[in-house]
Amino acid sequence: MSKTNRSRSLGIFIELFGKYLSTDDCMEFYSNRKKNGTETSLRSDIYSADKLSAVIVEEYSIKSKMNGNVVIALPTPEYDTPIFTFQLGGNESQSIALLDISPTLPDTDYTPLVKTYEHYRDLLGVEESKIDWVKSISSPYLLHCQ
Repeated sequence: MSKTNRSRSLGIFIELFGKYLSTDDCMEFYSNRKKNGTETSLRSDIYSADKLSAVIVEEYSIKSKMNGNVVIALPTPEYDTPIFTFQLGGNESQSIALLDISPTLPDTDYTPLVKTYEHYRDLLGVEESKIDWVKSISSPYLLHCQ
């Protein structure tokens, strides 16, 4: 992988978890669009890891106004573990944080997940998202703060 500078939060993620990510089996994608004096960009690094089919680590910038980071961990099919998604982004006047744990099998008992979700939802005082696009892509266990 290239040694491109990482944002502070993704740099911390790579520092903490990089030893678990396979650098022998990884991909890097970068796209950038310039239009009317603004830029929109996305950098995605996709790694494999033990028991995970992919760990997707992204940095984005939208019209030079919003910036953020996304981490998605996808389990291999033989492990009935949930999909983990984390997003942190925003600008100087607003921010968004999403933490979602999406079940992968309908017949798995997610009771322990519900208790953990409810504990942190109540501890953080997180209300249900009122943003349609967030609700349409999230599981019932979304912790969302805007």
